[in-house]
Amino acid sequence: MKLLVLLHRPSRQEVPFRR
Repeated sequence: MKLLVLLHRPSRQEVPFRR
């Protein structure tokens, strides 16, 4: 879920673990 990712990493716009 993108929402979870954004909440988890608000400081990083690019999700490193999503790659």
